[in-house]
Amino acid sequence: MVMKLPQDKLANLQHTIQTCLSSKKITLQSLQSLIGLLNFACKVVAPGRAFCRRLIDATIGIRKPHHKLRVTLEMKADLLVWLKFLQNYNGVTVISNNIWTSDTFLQLFTDSAGGQNGGFGIFFSGSWAYSKWPQDWVQSEIIRGMTFLELFPVYVAVLIWHESLANKCILFHIDNMAVVQVLNNSTSKSNKVMKIVRELVLITLQYNITIKAQHIPTKQNSIADCISRSQWTKFHQLAPDAEQWPTQLPPQIWNIWSPNQSD
Repeated sequence: MVMKLPQDKLANLQHTIQTCLSSKKITLQSLQSLIGLLNFACKVVAPGRAFCRRLIDATIGIRKPHHKLRVTLEMKADLLVWLKFLQNYNGVTVISNNIWTSDTFLQLFTDSAGGQNGGFGIFFSGSWAYSKWPQDWVQSEIIRGMTFLELFPVYVAVLIWHESLANKCILFHIDNMAVVQVLNNSTSKSNKVMKIVRELVLITLQYNITIKAQHIPTKQNSIADCISRSQWTKFHQLAPDAEQWPTQLPPQIWNIWSPNQSD
């Protein structure tokens, strides 16, 4: 029940990615060769397909093999996700049972509240995590980007509970259509949102987690909603068996974006 990528293919792919990352421009032929290697790898590492799209789009309109095209920052960011994953990947992927487990069954709920007093909340089978938005986020325009804010706790949940979610196919029910589309396509036009997407996909690659989202008109998400809004009395009434203290958050989660970063 495993799929394997030959070691020579892994080594060749890493070398080719590194060559592309060190280049400002690359020939069409070289890029097509890299895309071919990545597509082969995707037979074993399926979630990686999301980070082939920009490379394929870059070849549109280029006809002659020797013609060069610019390797953009976004293309390099996608390739860096591949490289980070491959550096610790042994070439073996466990075949999941393809049974989709809903967030309701797992009791995995996330919510975000915008505004200067807002924050995010996550509930996972009795464990929970919470934080207010950092002050530098509150003072910036990021606090108005609900797609970014709603996607953030999904990333945090997978980051802190990845061992419990490993080798699972997880269906999230989300009432934000933009977030549903981002999760299902693993891409976004927003560079800010893509910073989360890349980190999220990297974790799912490392722990063989498959995620998809389904939109619902309204969501009964009272527990996570209470956490995100610091409504502690109501939270403990709704979840009397919840752990007394929240799960500690890794400090690196806030590195996902800072006001000094460009869009």
